[in-house]
Amino acid sequence: MSLKKKIVIWGISLFIGIPFMLGVILGVIEIITGSDTETVVEITDTTAETTTETTKDSGTLGNYEVKIKDATFTTNYNNKKVIIVNYDFTNNSEEIVSPLYSVATNAFQNGIRLQKTFLMNNDGIELKEIKPGVTLENCQEAFVLEDNTTVEFEVTELISFNKEKLVKTFEVK
Repeated sequence: MSLKKKIVIWGISLFIGIPFMLGVILGVIEIITGSDTETVVEITDTTAETTTETTKDSGTLGNYEVKIKDATFTTNYNNKKVIIVNYDFTNNSEEIVSPLYSVATNAFQNGIRLQKTFLMNNDGIELKEIKPGVTLENCQEAFVLEDNTTVEFEVTELISFNKEKLVKTFEVK
C-alpha cells in the first residue's frame, strides 16, 4: 500500500475518531462543570473575490492564531459540490505542532454539520508540522454541500476547556 493511501486512511480514521472522543470528553466536562457559555464575535467582511462573508475571521485559540481567509467551490471525486475554506495557522506554542492536531474545523448549512471530504489535488499542508512562531498559509478544509444555502465555518482549539471559536459565513456561489 502506498504512503499516500496510508496517510488518507489514517486521516479518515482520525477525522472520525478524534471528534467523537473529543465530543464525549467535552460533554462529560460540561456536565461536571455546568459550563454552557460560548464566546462568538462576528464582524462583517466582504473582501473575498469568490464569496460574500459575515465574519470574525481571525483570532487566538489557545496557543494558536488562525485567520479564516476565503472559500472556493468545486466538485469532489463523487461529482458533488464542495466548499474549500482557506485559512492561515500560526503556532504560538512551545511545541512543534500541525494544524490538523491543534484546531478543529466544522462547517454547517441550516444548522447541520457538513461532511468533510478529501480532494485529490490537496497537498496536505494541514498535516505539516511547524516550529513555534511559524505560520502555515493556505491550509484547506473541504466539505460536501447539501444545497445552496449559506455555509457557516467554525474553528476551535482541538482540546480546550473553553468554547471560544472563530466563525465565518460564506454565501454559496
